Amino acid sequence: MNFKDFYYNEFRPSYLDCVVRYPEQTDYLVNINCAPIADKQLSDITLNDCNAIIRDTDDNYCIDRAKKVRSFLKRIMKYAFACRYIDFDITTFEFRRVKPRQTKPLQAFTEEQARFLTSGDSLIMKMFRFECLTGLRRSEILALRWDNVDLKQHRIYVCETVVVLNGHAKTVQDTKNHKFRYVELNDSAYYILISIPEICDYVFANPNTKSFMNPRQRLQQPL
Repeated sequence: MNFKDFYYNEFRPSYLDCVVRYPEQTDYLVNINCAPIADKQLSDITLNDCNAIIRDTDDNYCIDRAKKVRSFLKRIMKYAFACRYIDFDITTFEFRRVKPRQTKPLQAFTEEQARFLTSGDSLIMKMFRFECLTGLRRSEILALRWDNVDLKQHRIYVCETVVVLNGHAKTVQDTKNHKFRYVELNDSAYYILISIPEICDYVFANPNTKSFMNPRQRLQQPL
């Protein structure tokens, strides 16, 4: 059995669906990052093959993607050994480590940058300021609905997020750490919300589609 068939027919339904909340995100790793071994027989996959994929991901993607690929390869190859598709457990050897990234010191905004970020009146600029004022993740802000905004109590309820699965964005009843929470609004964040017209269910909505803004889609015109 080749790697891709084993993933979809054995690993995904028997193991992944019980562990990962959104297995579609792992499908992306298989189809994109693990493409070099997708059609390769499990018994022919070597430690060098796995390390080459980790190295390529490490060189071309963020550190989180590289760590996910490394962890995924170790899990699926160990599962293949447990299912007796391969005779030797290659995970007993050390997989290539993800190289650490050099952290950059935080820099304060210049006066010119600060004026630019606080002077714009477009929806995008309001969303950026709201993000800075509340500390919400971008995906949580995009999924924010008016039903979860309590202007009287000056707070919002964070219970949804926008995820991109197989290239398509959608909202899910979940957050990154799987915890729903209330977020109190200061006066600046409150005034941003009351300045936004309610055109659909979503607060920071695309006026053209009357839906949430796609985080992967570049805006052609300022909103």
